[in-house]
Amino acid sequence: MGELALLDALDRCMFISDYIGFNFIVLEALDQAVGFFGKYGFRRVKRHNELLVMAMKVKDLKDS
Repeated sequence: MGELALLDALDRCMFISDYIGFNFIVLEALDQAVGFFGKYGFRRVKRHNELLVMAMKVKDLKDS
């Protein structure tokens, strides 16, 4: 279920990025979810309280 929701959200982000300008998709992940998001190209940015901020370039998503 989580994988399908993420893939749907990423697909929507790619579509929307053609109409409005943004370069990154950013999320906050719990420690146990870092590996899951890492599989899809998200990279660690910084820690914010107990969450880890992760980001992906929209260009990288479109190129994959």
